[in-house]
Amino acid sequence: MSYPLLMFCFVSSCWHWFVQITVGRMHLVSKQLKQVRGGSCTIKVDQTSTADNILQLAVEKQCACNWYLRRDSDYILLYPDGRPVESLPASHHPFTLAAYRDFMDKPFQKLTFFICDREDFVAGIHNSVLC
Repeated sequence: MSYPLLMFCFVSSCWHWFVQITVGRMHLVSKQLKQVRGGSCTIKVDQTSTADNILQLAVEKQCACNWYLRRDSDYILLYPDGRPVESLPASHHPFTLAAYRDFMDKPFQKLTFFICDREDFVAGIHNSVLC
């Protein structure tokens, strides 16, 4: 069993639980969004992180690992089914990693998200609506 890392946060002078999650990439292939095989990496985030926090760390890590990704591109954070991470699935509650983990009933290290270029995402949504 893997336990979350307990780290001291000097900014707020309190203890935070940092956990490991997996972040992959999606891109447009044949007018559909597809997961990139072998394009996943792990990041350590605070369990109270929002979608914006996760997106920022995911883009930094993915850009560091993949020279052809650009930091100045506009990326979006997606659930594994390709929907954007805006709120918890099937609700209007704001997204936090801990709330999503409780909703999915999985340990943090089994949670996976994806980043995708916003242009690919919009083209993929447009093509799926036309089909």
